[in-house]
Amino acid sequence: MSKINNTDIGKYFKEIFVVSKKDDEDYQYLIKETKINPKDAWFIGNSITNDIIPALRTGFKCVLFNKHTTFYDEKMDIPKNTIVISDLIELKNIIT
Repeated sequence: MSKINNTDIGKYFKEIFVVSKKDDEDYQYLIKETKINPKDAWFIGNSITNDIIPALRTGFKCVLFNKHTTFYDEKMDIPKNTIVISDLIELKNIIT
């Protein structure tokens, strides 16, 4: 949340959730509890393997922050339909 607060981009979101565990079960729980439609929500993460792939699998629109394209020195392709940014302030142009 500190990164969000420091960039003042929080005002562009209706709600923001910070999740520590990122798997299908937790995403489904979040969807059920908040009644959000993943197609109308953004997931922002900095790991293709741990953040983006599970969120895409659940149906979220995804933004990869900082271009982390390696996982234990293995080169990773950026998944299709994933927007890549290098600064959180770029989110303003994507979501508005």
